[in-house]
Amino acid sequence: MLAALLGQATGCSILFVKGPPPEDERGRIVHCTESNVAPLIDMMIASYQTVRIAFALSASDADYRNSQLSRSDDVAIGASLLALFAASSIIGFHQTSACRDALLEAEYPSPPPRARPRASRPPPPRKLNPPTPAQQKLDEEEEERAVRARAADMARASRAADGPDGGAPPDDEPAVVPARPAPPATPQRADPE
Repeated sequence: MLAALLGQATGCSILFVKGPPPEDERGRIVHCTESNVAPLIDMMIASYQTVRIAFALSASDADYRNSQLSRSDDVAIGASLLALFAASSIIGFHQTSACRDALLEAEYPSPPPRARPRASRPPPPRKLNPPTPAQQKLDEEEEERAVRARAADMARASRAADGPDGGAPPDDEPAVVPARPAPPATPQRADPE
């Protein structure tokens, strides 16, 4: 009789939870169970069976004297129901999670895989034309003026340290006036060919 009773028992999730169809059979609309109600009921029944088994194990054989079930039968039934409803709960949670994933995938489908972009080569380095002779001459003159100005400053500083007149230039030596700076050099453009 016990085997017949347990053979007919199934968990709520096994009876009422429907998982998503396989990926190759899914359309734009997916019909499955996304609610966790049935797995939660299975978990509560499994928890109750755990408490019931603990109570049966703590009771003595004298407590089962007037009962229709023996203590060992009660523990066996409780353990069987615990295993059944715990398994049903696990299966139910798995099915509802898969259903929610399938619904999400149906609502927001993954984009098709993209072709790998081709590796592009870096642009060739730009070639600068050498400066023109006129530009070279201007650069050299500017550098020469800067060297002369530095030399005059150093000479003045040296005389200031040595002489009593405070480093003023002598009357026979004209004061060096810095030349007007040359206009900034314009960058040479690369020849497009």
